[in-house]
Amino acid sequence: MAKKKKKMKDTVKKALGISVFVLILGGIMLSVILDNRAYINPDTYVGNTAGNLNNGGKFCDTEKKVFFSNAYDNGSLYIMNPDETGLKRVSGIRASYINADEHFVYFESNDLSAASGLGGLAVPSIGIFKMNHGGGKSGNIVRENVRGLTLIGNNIYYVKDTKETGITFNSMDVNKKEEMLLLKQEVNPGCTDGRNIYFTNFDTDMGLYRYDVTTGGMSMLTAEKAYNPQIQGEYIYYMDIADDYHICRMKMSDGTSETLGDDRVDMFLVVGGKIFYQKSSQDSPALMIMNTDGSGASTVMEGVYKGLSAAGYYVYFYTFNDDAIYHVSADGTGVGEFTAAREAAEKNR
Repeated sequence: MAKKKKKMKDTVKKALGISVFVLILGGIMLSVILDNRAYINPDTYVGNTAGNLNNGGKFCDTEKKVFFSNAYDNGSLYIMNPDETGLKRVSGIRASYINADEHFVYFESNDLSAASGLGGLAVPSIGIFKMNHGGGKSGNIVRENVRGLTLIGNNIYYVKDTKETGITFNSMDVNKKEEMLLLKQEVNPGCTDGRNIYFTNFDTDMGLYRYDVTTGGMSMLTAEKAYNPQIQGEYIYYMDIADDYHICRMKMSDGTSETLGDDRVDMFLVVGGKIFYQKSSQDSPALMIMNTDGSGASTVMEGVYKGLSAAGYYVYFYTFNDDAIYHVSADGTGVGEFTAAREAAEKNR
């Protein structure tokens, strides 16, 4: 009888052991499946705004998070809440042209000086990177020199410049990682409505063209020499190359255009009912703000800046030598240094 009980106990233990093993194995398999499943964005989903991307894509936000290139930490990729709390380094790779969706962040790096690699060696970080919001499941999905990057739906669009192929405009399915050659010319993909990409055609007449991402068709929108376009509402805003880089806007419905303000500009950003811009001047350069109709121009901060971006609750900009970040509210008030980014970088040293 004792032998029979012992045999039953051994059988129960064995069954329990097998059950536990099956549960663990099932958990691992489920984790792998979830980790590798393809998340599908709506076809017209756009990973960042034209204003941000035309100025280097240093900031990008989703509904809940803000990603940015931290100048205080060699341009490393950080994540934070829209109110500038909860800052955390996602990757030590120097990031630009940042795009994001609900699950992943995409960015470009052409850092020859590089992030740290195996054995403490410096490994160049070149191409386009994809990783989840926590920095895991990372991948260098394009390993060549690129410039410009935009996520539309489930495809990224970018320009590649190699000795073998020269300058080409390409796309890649972010789930299948299949690259497609679209055009043998440069196309800045920054400005898009999710259906068309609007760009200055430097290969022909410098007019403003649109590229249909579904059909691959290309057509002229206007013969105006429009640079760094941004769409808001019924207007497309741009810098007029033929008019000393003044900001203009064109009504999409009838093609009528008007010049906004009196300043030559180096960059601009449309945010709500305001336009932030860098005034190009040898004597009095400054970051400026005006209304979208060109009225009410005023100075935000004197000096030369770059990387204008809007994300979360603020507009951000970098010093020209890239050693400090400033923020200001969307109405142009309360300008100051983005000290939370500096403090977060110091904690990572």
